[in-house]
Amino acid sequence: MEQKKRNHSAEFKDRTTLESINGMKSVKQIAADNHLHPVLLTQSKTQMIEPAFGVFVRVRDREKEEAFSERAKKRLESKVSQVAVEVDWLKRCKDLGITP
Repeated sequence: MEQKKRNHSAEFKDRTTLESINGMKSVKQIAADNHLHPVLLTQSKTQMIEPAFGVFVRVRDREKEEAFSERAKKRLESKVSQVAVEVDWLKRCKDLGITP
């Protein structure tokens, strides 16, 4: 006899996942109480916890990346202006018939 696939509400999933994260009961106990497979509960727990680890790291990385991009932008702007000066100088030399 096949069991029909059950669709749980988001509220139910959140509640059971938060219970497992809280640690008051084991994953097996929560799964048994709610007629769920422990693997399903462990997967939802992992999905909820994983993004939380990068919250503060992302802010620092973003700040470092912005500082790096600003330095790179300034470096490129100075390089462009230097190349523009060199091109102007070479054009003047060519106009005067001088080999650089």
